[in-house]
Amino acid sequence: MRSNMSDFPADRLISLNRQAIEVIQLGIELDPGLGENPIDALREINSRLEIFSGRDTLPETLLREVELPEGYRPFAEALLATRNPAAVFEAMAIRPRANASATLPIRTIAIEPALMLVLGFVVVMILCSWSAPA
Repeated sequence: MRSNMSDFPADRLISLNRQAIEVIQLGIELDPGLGENPIDALREINSRLEIFSGRDTLPETLLREVELPEGYRPFAEALLATRNPAAVFEAMAIRPRANASATLPIRTIAIEPALMLVLGFVVVMILCSWSAPA
């Protein structure tokens, strides 16, 4: 038997889901794979997990026995596998920002390489004209 309630997988996941709800309520976009209304979905998942609260089960057994949405399952597995859930939350929050930067217009993305090409050409022309025999 484990000595700490938070060591029970269901209790740990309930606590981490509550933290995820708080993060979302702070306005930080977090994508736990639950669709349009993740707060209500996380609350529903917590109500399903309450049955297993205080029981010493393996995380794999818990995830198999509790009916979880498919998109949420990798999030839950990661939360239960790590002792640093902040890293999981950070990874889930960073993903939307990474997707947003990937949708920048080609014109915006091409400016820096084009400037470097022009600058390189100018430098090469100056070096050629300076070093060419008269």
